[in-house]
Amino acid sequence: MPKTIQQIQEILDLNPNNAISPAISNRQLEVIRKSYNYLIKSAKNNIIYIADEVGLGKTYIAMGIMALLRHHYNNPLEKDMIVVPKANLQDKWESAIGVFYQYNLLKKFDDQEQNKERYNPIKYHNIQGINADSLFHIFRMSSFSNIAFVADDGDSGNTFYRKLIDEYFHKDEFIKEILEQANKKHYFKHKNNRKLGHLLAYLFNIKSSKIGCLVIDEAHNYKYGPGNEDWFSSIRNNVTSRFLGAYRDQQILEDFPTLESKIKFPLANKIVCLSATPKDRCLNEIKNQFDCFVDKHILSGCQSPEEIKTRLPKFLIRGNMEYQLDAETYSRNQSRHEHRSGNVNKSITPEKLEIKDDFEGTFWQLLQYQSLKHLKLKNGVSFEMGMLAGFESYKVDTDKKLASIKEYDVEHKKDNQESQDINVVRSIIDSYKRTFKLSLPPHPKQSKFEAEILSQMHRQEKSLTFVRRIMTVNDLEKRLLHLYEKEVVVENQLRFKRPYTAFGESDKIKSMLDDWSQKDHLRKLPVFIDELLNCKAWKKTLKRMSEEELDKVREFIKSLLGNESSDFKSRFIAFQSKPSKIAKQRLFGYLLEIFQSKQVKNVNIKHVNDSINGSFANKALGTEIEGSEDDEDVDDLDKNQFDGYFFNTYFSYGNGFRFKAKMYRENWFEIDISYLLNYLKLFQFDQFKLVEDLKNIKLKTKKPKKNQLFAERQNTIRDYLLQNESTLIKNTELKHTEIPIEGFDEFNIEAENTFLTQLLIKDCHAELNNWLTKVFHIDNSLVNLIHQLEYLSNILRNIFRNGSGLLPSFVAECNENGESFEQSLLMLIKDENAPFHHVLEEVKCILNDFDILMNTNFNKKTKKEIDNMFRSLSPVIAVSGQIKRDRSLVAAQFRMPGFPYALISTDILREGEDLHTYCQNVYHYGIAWNPSDMEQRTGRIDRINSLSFRNLNRHKKLDFDHKIQVFYPYLSQSIEVNQVNKLLKNINQFTETFNDIGSNVVYDREVKIEEEVKTDGLPAAIQNKINPLYDVWSFRDEVEVEKVEL
Repeated sequence: MPKTIQQIQEILDLNPNNAISPAISNRQLEVIRKSYNYLIKSAKNNIIYIADEVGLGKTYIAMGIMALLRHHYNNPLEKDMIVVPKANLQDKWESAIGVFYQYNLLKKFDDQEQNKERYNPIKYHNIQGINADSLFHIFRMSSFSNIAFVADDGDSGNTFYRKLIDEYFHKDEFIKEILEQANKKHYFKHKNNRKLGHLLAYLFNIKSSKIGCLVIDEAHNYKYGPGNEDWFSSIRNNVTSRFLGAYRDQQILEDFPTLESKIKFPLANKIVCLSATPKDRCLNEIKNQFDCFVDKHILSGCQSPEEIKTRLPKFLIRGNMEYQLDAETYSRNQSRHEHRSGNVNKSITPEKLEIKDDFEGTFWQLLQYQSLKHLKLKNGVSFEMGMLAGFESYKVDTDKKLASIKEYDVEHKKDNQESQDINVVRSIIDSYKRTFKLSLPPHPKQSKFEAEILSQMHRQEKSLTFVRRIMTVNDLEKRLLHLYEKEVVVENQLRFKRPYTAFGESDKIKSMLDDWSQKDHLRKLPVFIDELLNCKAWKKTLKRMSEEELDKVREFIKSLLGNESSDFKSRFIAFQSKPSKIAKQRLFGYLLEIFQSKQVKNVNIKHVNDSINGSFANKALGTEIEGSEDDEDVDDLDKNQFDGYFFNTYFSYGNGFRFKAKMYRENWFEIDISYLLNYLKLFQFDQFKLVEDLKNIKLKTKKPKKNQLFAERQNTIRDYLLQNESTLIKNTELKHTEIPIEGFDEFNIEAENTFLTQLLIKDCHAELNNWLTKVFHIDNSLVNLIHQLEYLSNILRNIFRNGSGLLPSFVAECNENGESFEQSLLMLIKDENAPFHHVLEEVKCILNDFDILMNTNFNKKTKKEIDNMFRSLSPVIAVSGQIKRDRSLVAAQFRMPGFPYALISTDILREGEDLHTYCQNVYHYGIAWNPSDMEQRTGRIDRINSLSFRNLNRHKKLDFDHKIQVFYPYLSQSIEVNQVNKLLKNINQFTETFNDIGSNVVYDREVKIEEEVKTDGLPAAIQNKINPLYDVWSFRDEVEVEKVEL
């Protein structure tokens, strides 16, 4: 039966914390209502397309539709299926489902606590039958790509056949009979891999339960439909369409006549498609998508784009992000400031990136000239947008040694996989090094970009940067990390001025800085070795050596750094401190003497790397810490460390390690329940019974450590408060119950007014009260307060143990001026001019934004999972297909205040991850030719509840500082202007036609070399309001109700 808004509000609450604008949540509710009413109106109404702009909450809309359908069919056991592009989106949906069914679903289907296993989604890496008890089954699109592969040998087919019989279908006689027939029909031969995959898709369909609701996230990925043999996606699309019972494969159905009656045509009753870019060029792409998901649908009979366009209002809802500010409504494009002058500085007054008339500029112009000359010979007069390496950096594989490593994270076989100027760049860089024997001059765009990002990091301001080339990602990460260490930490935070000068007098701080200086010198070693091997004396010695032998020479020289009998390290560091031509020649000669006296044959490269790393690390990882064998946290201290950021890795050896182990033994960063609840004065409970529990504390060990005693008292109080009744004091005449701070047990364990407890009560009292208000808005019970306090404690503890608070904590511990650790650390963070004041601001931010952080990062996370989020924190972090990092973990870290400040990525993060909570600067350092891809990139930070969204709604003013800042860096006197000109025209066309989804638009990916474009002639950003054509208010369902008041 169709539902009204009022009926749906009895089931769903999309804004339980008032965390988003009512206008947004009301619109989401209306989309859910009309979609649901449309889908239940008729069996023929089996598919709806939610095509809202990026960041409008399509995930929550889909979950709302799923929940209503489950209520409608009154089947709490009905299974829902979600298909997503990548593994990180599986994690995102798993988390979102947990949050939705805990906070947004008011009318439960059953006892969720008792049946909680049903509500834990199953994530699939490969295609399988859906028959497990879980209600939610999340597949990724690649699950349908690698369904079957039989090698071209005699045994592979038989082995795979037996595996299917024994492991997948051993209990199903019908399917076993089909497989036996398939084996006889040679389906298990290498040449029939495709047919076998299609057959297996049908068999897994038969093994699956009927699906109530199918959600396809980023459905546009299926735009080529099934049966298209020309595209890389054809295997995935063909398997998907057969698994979902959307396509009848006549050849297979003829080969196996008994099969058709068993296949579910279709597998899913109702389908919800999600995508902000439902079509790229032509409306036929939407029909192609539907053909992959269901056998009969609203577009089945359409023969032309014009016919599809007439039906769009019947199944498609497409809304825009809008802001209501000062009685005016603004569309998303108006809430962004696009920096189209090539500048990287965040200012209304842009500073164009110009090539100076100096050696740096001359080198770059030579590179550009040779590239253009090469392109004219190779491609005529054009090149593909975003495919010139020289526009990003000078970082290339000059020796072509990394053949196994891709240059781009390409997504389609039709995409180019190598820069069109790569050989030119290699040639000029090689020629420069041979001629000048010096490091390359700074890249004119890269150097200015790095300076701006460094300035933002100095202010703890976050930025998201997209590049095209994988090597550029790696290069920018290393360079920015070094700059941050040098200019922010060493030359600013640790260069103590009055009244903090005493902190810099500690021998331990001086020792840490000496270690950093050594590391700084050692990072220059590869360039030094290249210069060394190119000098005359060495070239003469090495002229008959192969490339493999030269690599061994390089490793031999590196190994000298860790050789106790060699004084090369001290000589090398001394030379780096005072470089000169004479000193360099002497060092070259010294190394040549050593080399000529040695036999360089078998160099163990792993041993060399360990030796170099250990040469200044003192190899203290094995240092025994008293009592650490019983502390699980201490045992894991040096695991999962990111080896890039020095002021993280320093705490995995020597003095740093000893201090970090001590942090786990001390209670500095725990929140004492007794002191905090006594401060809050909010509850009454049975104090006598609590004291009895405290008297009965028993410990297994006879000599417990300080942290173990503290934890035992905390757990005793926690368990008592969770298990016994308490009363919230609403009447000021009632007196709250004090928790005794003295000890009553045999160990006399007293409460401890820890550093973190004092910090919250004294220095963050306003923010603490704000946190308490948000916690009580959901549930004002003492039980809930204790649970939320545990989350808060875990988050804040990790900031000091692993995040931005780690370094100032070490500095405080090293203070030899007489103050306690607590006094020293508070001094380092409290005042605005304190060197680490940003740590206190981060703590306050977490208290103020606790509800946002819980919803985006921490809900239902265990202590261990939260701890893992804070592992290997770094101010700069990079992501690409070649960097083995957990992308979901990186995204979760970026969604927190504090580290990391700069995130650099290829297009691998273009879809799926939300990066918006504390970032409103996005740099398209390397551009993509497709404007929808560019929009997906920017949409990572332009979403509901983004930093910009919150600021605009808070201040009710469309001002520069609160807008999303979108940058397109380019050099003004270069062919890059032509590239950006074409891109900006495409973006404007995309913006203007975004809502006119029926228009056929073709975006040119080629850039004309000979076209003369001036920077002042580039198209300006569109600033007029963009009005939606297919929004929910124009979508008509069966029930007519008044439009929700916004």
